[in-house]
Order: sequence, then structure tokens, then C-alpha cells
Amino acid sequence: MIIMAIALICSCSVFAQQKNLSKMNEKARNEYLVKLAREVTNNFGPGWIQGKVVPVISPLKTYEEDEEAEDFEKPLIGRKYYEVKFSYDRATHEELGWSFASFVNIWEDTGEPMDVIFGNYYGLDFINIPYRSWVKAGVEDSEKMYFVDMWELLPEQMREDAKKEIKQRK
Repeated sequence: MIIMAIALICSCSVFAQQKNLSKMNEKARNEYLVKLAREVTNNFGPGWIQGKVVPVISPLKTYEEDEEAEDFEKPLIGRKYYEVKFSYDRATHEELGWSFASFVNIWEDTGEPMDVIFGNYYGLDFINIPYRSWVKAGVEDSEKMYFVDMWELLPEQMREDAKKEIKQRK
């Protein structure tokens, strides 16, 4: 029982709490962004970050209105986020559709990931189902790196928990 509790604590993400990144100094914020982006990429695309890649952190961006935006996106308009991008060496790796291995967008106000996109055009968004819910659900390797019907992958209780969390954010 004690070993199981220790294992659970060790396996929990350091990102279980929300963090307002605007209140952090630049060095701490950048360390946080890189660590979280690596974690997200490795959880959903193991092996995509090759070698000692130095990630690029974008200046603060704003989620902009898009005339094709769906209803669930409208509350996001105006929110600020950072993009953490991991490149790859085209000389030693297969060429991908885009010029990066992956990038993770992270909300400034909560420190939570918005989405992860891979250089092969696949990815996941965490807008309707938060990142922590995906991690708790233990998404299988075969389901990683694909746009999927995310609700169908989660057990019923996880879907209900995610719906409650979304309502609380509104």
C-alpha cells in the first residue's frame, strides 16, 4: 500500500495545479513551458523529440477569432498562450509534413496545454477534454498522435468529470 502511494505520487505530473504564467519570472516560466511541452509531447508522441533539441518558445500569442470557429472555441477568443516548438534534424530523420517535430500551445492564465501538434499533421487538442483527463485515462500507444473521437476513448466517468471541469471553467 505504501509503495503504491509512493508510486502514485511519483507518477503524478508536476503540472497538476493550474499556474498563472504571467506571475512567473521569465526564467521560471520558460523552464515550466519547456518541461510541460516535453511531457505532453512524450505522453502522446514518444520518441518524437530526438536528441538534445533546444525548443523555441514563442512570444505571447492571442487566440484569435476565426469565422469558421465552432461554438466551443468562442470563449477562448482573446486568451493568451505560448507556443513551444521542437525542431528535428532533416538530415538524419525522415522528412515530415511540417518543419518541426512537435509543438505544444500552453495557456498563459492556467499553465495548462491547449493542444499538441506533430510534424506529420496529427495531434490532440485539450479544449474539451483537459490534458490531465487524458493522462488519467492512460491513452494507449496505438491511440497516440491521431485526431480521434476523444470522447469515445474515455471511460464514461472520465467523460462526466471532463464535462464538469469544462462547466467550471465557464
